Amino acid sequence: MQITRQTRSWTAFVLAAFLLVLPLSARADKIASFDLPRLNSSEQIKLDDVLGKGPVLVVFWASWCKPCLMEAPHLVKLYQDLHPRGLEIIGVNIDRGNPERVKATVAKLGLPYPVVTDAKATFASKMQVRSIPASFLIDSKGEIVKSYQGFYPGMEKELAAAVTELLPAKKH
Repeated sequence: MQITRQTRSWTAFVLAAFLLVLPLSARADKIASFDLPRLNSSEQIKLDDVLGKGPVLVVFWASWCKPCLMEAPHLVKLYQDLHPRGLEIIGVNIDRGNPERVKATVAKLGLPYPVVTDAKATFASKMQVRSIPASFLIDSKGEIVKSYQGFYPGMEKELAAAVTELLPAKKH
């Protein structure tokens, strides 16, 4: 009797862990289409503008989000290292109201990649973002290869490895 309860508990634990990790692992979904205003101009960035050239990392963040601010230096380094090989990063800011605060945060962090605004969280809702930071790694066909919720130590290495797998081989 004791073994049966223990086995059931273990099975329930494994099933729950699998269900929690499933949405964060490899997916076969396509990214939702977007057409969002760029933070520092009247220009719009569309999904079609960035697809087909290489992998795209779409990162949802806010200027008040401490984990987002901790993740930013790692994204800057990733962009600097891998943008020349084809990586594009699109920062999707979901702050409501104060665009000047967002511009100041972008400047302070030195974000070299485009930042768009989604103040009404329309795109975030389509992508089922439940917490930030949230990142979606997209291949050149628009398929979501990996998704991440939150930021944790070591995630930057996982992300770099996943992006590198999608890039053309490095020329020597």
